[in-house]
Amino acid sequence: MTRAGAMRHRVAFDAPVEVRTDTGGFSKTWQEQFFTRAGFQFLRGGEGVQAARLAGNQVIVATIRSHAAAKAVTPGYRMRDRRTGVVYNVRTVEPNKEKPEQYLDVMAESGVAT
Repeated sequence: MTRAGAMRHRVAFDAPVEVRTDTGGFSKTWQEQFFTRAGFQFLRGGEGVQAARLAGNQVIVATIRSHAAAKAVTPGYRMRDRRTGVVYNVRTVEPNKEKPEQYLDVMAESGVAT
């Protein structure tokens, strides 16, 4: 999975930001932090994954190259597939098991509110 040719998806990572509204309150919005290529692995097993699939959600692991901006991604971020427009909520970010110095694995779930 950690070959450059396997990274076919273009994804963007957005951070939550609060902006002041015209009435003086605050509203949550998203600001794109960076975009990159990713390899997707669609998860099928496990009790939690199966429950999510029954609810219409898709759990994936996206493998991305490790760099300063990617290391700043936290579970509060969201990931967008730039081709399809599907939005995934980031659940975990951890170093790739095969090449931890070069790649990060981002577990994310589509179809859920943030």
